[in-house]
Amino acid sequence: MNKFKVLHIEDEPEIRELVRKALEDNYTVDDASTGLDGIKKAQKFRPDLILMDLQLPSMSGYEATTRIHSIDSLKHIPIVAVTGNNTQEEREKSLAAGCSGFISKPIDLFKLRIDIEEYISGKKFEAVPEQTRNKYFRKYSEELVAKLQYRVEELTEANEEMTRLNEELARINQFKDEFMANMSHELRTPLNSIIGFSEILVDGLAGDINEEQQEFINNILSSGKHLLLIINDILDMSKIRSGRMKLYLESVNCDDLITDIRQTISGVIQGKHQQFTQVVSDKITTLNIDKKKVKQVLLNLLGNANKFTPDGGSIELRISPALQNGESAVRFSVADSGIGISPENFELIFDEFRQVDGSHSREYEGTGLGLPIAKKLVELHGGRIWVESKVNHGTTFHFTLPINFSPEDGE
Repeated sequence: MNKFKVLHIEDEPEIRELVRKALEDNYTVDDASTGLDGIKKAQKFRPDLILMDLQLPSMSGYEATTRIHSIDSLKHIPIVAVTGNNTQEEREKSLAAGCSGFISKPIDLFKLRIDIEEYISGKKFEAVPEQTRNKYFRKYSEELVAKLQYRVEELTEANEEMTRLNEELARINQFKDEFMANMSHELRTPLNSIIGFSEILVDGLAGDINEEQQEFINNILSSGKHLLLIINDILDMSKIRSGRMKLYLESVNCDDLITDIRQTISGVIQGKHQQFTQVVSDKITTLNIDKKKVKQVLLNLLGNANKFTPDGGSIELRISPALQNGESAVRFSVADSGIGISPENFELIFDEFRQVDGSHSREYEGTGLGLPIAKKLVELHGGRIWVESKVNHGTTFHFTLPINFSPEDGE
């Protein structure tokens, strides 16, 4: 025989435990410490009776009772008020809220078992006259309106504070971007001098140097160039975020662009004995783009392909006609046979200063800005960028640029 189910809503843990031990031999008992939790438990537990403490935090037992009975599946469940305030007004108020009865604290555990049985069977039921019920309903309505007004005022104040904080955050963010841009400029000037003088020493223009000195100067030159790339990335991102990155569109011959790209990337490709191929549609002859920035995007994607593809692997650049939002566009695709990217990281890789977790992010250098900058530059052209990849089976980055992108769109 299935036991009747009793839900006890009470904020005092000692009382909850006492009632549970008193009833668990004859009933299936569950409990909750707040009115809101009690409503959720009632919907899931579907009790045959609810014991409701009237003095609950946040949401009173009166409000919890009316809310429970407003739910169709729970409106016929008897709710018995439990309180230490044993007055006639408290009794009337609880019955007007929809309670079927009233139990005073401290609870008489022996009598409690008898009362529960009678309330569940329907033998025991208390009610108040209609006039008394209406009086308390009016009072409930007034209290609810006051509570709602107070809550609206709280939310309004919180919203105003949130707006103020967002404005302050935007100002701080702008100051940060301006600082980063200014600092990048300041760092590039002495760094270019270091690189320039290192090249003079390496080329022997300042006199002969021995092999050890040559090695040291080459390390300085290599580190300086690497640091310059990082500073340039930070400067670009600062310009993009502050809205100061402008496009200078021109008609660019596609073959000239590819030749320029190939000459730039050939050294690192050959250094890892990788096979580089290009497939360009004969339907694509000229592009209306900012050549410098599109070249930057392609070099970033090809640089990543080179970095994450093992020695002897393959890299392919494809340019073909496409559609974007129903309009004519050009698709650029950079495919490699490298380590690949797991699907859960497809969006992460385009976040600023974010890199894929795991051994690969520690093994390969990078600032985490290359792809975010590429994405922003593509979007400045009115295009979109996305990735397709499978771990250990290579990666393909695609981006499309609209054919009819006008200079006004880039301003």
